[in-house]
Amino acid sequence: MAGLCRADRRRRRRWSRGRKALELLLTQADWTHRRAETMSFEAHGETRQRISWDFTLPQELAIEASKDRVAVPLATLRKEPLKRLDVTDAAGTAIPIWGTDDNGALATEALVSGLSGVLGRELSTRELEALRSIVFATQPEQYQPALKLIRDALGVADRTVEGTPLMAVAEDLAVNFILVVELPAETAGTRTLVKMQYEGDVNGDGEPTAAYSVVHNAWFDGAAWSSTRSWHVEVHAPPGLAIHALTASRWDADDDDIKPLGVSPVLGHTAHVAGQTTPLGSLSWFELELRPARSGLVSQTLFGALMTGLLLVAGVIFDDALYDAVKDPNRASAVVAIMLAVPAFLLALLSRGQEHGLVSRLLLLPRMINLAVAVVLLFTAAALVLGTDKDYLSCTLRALLAVQFVLFVAAGVVWGRSVGGDP
Repeated sequence: MAGLCRADRRRRRRWSRGRKALELLLTQADWTHRRAETMSFEAHGETRQRISWDFTLPQELAIEASKDRVAVPLATLRKEPLKRLDVTDAAGTAIPIWGTDDNGALATEALVSGLSGVLGRELSTRELEALRSIVFATQPEQYQPALKLIRDALGVADRTVEGTPLMAVAEDLAVNFILVVELPAETAGTRTLVKMQYEGDVNGDGEPTAAYSVVHNAWFDGAAWSSTRSWHVEVHAPPGLAIHALTASRWDADDDDIKPLGVSPVLGHTAHVAGQTTPLGSLSWFELELRPARSGLVSQTLFGALMTGLLLVAGVIFDDALYDAVKDPNRASAVVAIMLAVPAFLLALLSRGQEHGLVSRLLLLPRMINLAVAVVLLFTAAALVLGTDKDYLSCTLRALLAVQFVLFVAAGVVWGRSVGGDP
């Protein structure tokens, strides 16, 4: 872009807005310096995403939106409603964005300009309808026949190679829409920062690989990493969980190969990965593995299981003195009160407020262990109260100790599989 001569710039200024939009989409890595994305999991179950673009819009490719404003096709995002969408400039001032009809019309004009240019002729009514179907389609059965029609038209004209970049844009626009923002006209040619945040579910709840971990394969919207010179992704784990792994990868259709792009150098409550631009048409994603954080409930569960086990060991060793104590009317109530206080504490650990679904899923196992330990102690208290003879009490305590040992081992496994991060 920097090497364009003055005559080329004058020629580009005379282009239609569709051709300018297509050129901006194809060369976005040249004028977008950096894309930064932050993802955090909210307690009410949604995922909060914040994206910022640092870019310099070429003056000769500025699309006039009104007398003193220009339209910038900033990115492509999934064709779905964006909840609590907020787009601002660096100072936090709200920026207007185009609606479905307007940005769809611009996307259609971009494809029409590109296809007619590659084929070297005016497009037929059928081809125009196909391009419109690609842009406004919401289901694969709607846009796949249209994409096939465009591929066939390029093949018949022997322009398949020349049309490869156009097909990459068309396939992108089949599943995504263009986010078009309006900025002051003087923005063109100057370095600009635009920030966006919205809430949504990132590709479902993730895939559980075990009772103690969930893996997210978060596919990026559109050509996220091929449309910028550099990118940065930061992920914040929800309270109670920590990040065990964060890796970035891409897949190229040409060689059908998955290539690693980066691994987060830090793990725990926060992780991040960064890289440079990827080829146009490649599919990019990051893989995020969440596990329970070692601090907090997991450590409390292990400690509670250990202390309960030690309490039962002491009961087995001193079963004679314990039996005499509970049969003494003056001390029985005190012993039982102590035995019931511990399960009351463990049950209190199970109480929780509003939390993300991933937290509920991954902390279910330690919570169930806490509940089981509390039940063991309740049975112990019942045995102390209802025990008719010393042998019955001794056998019951040994049986409960065996169960408690299993629970302690389970709590140890959960602790060993957890991540040493913030709660």
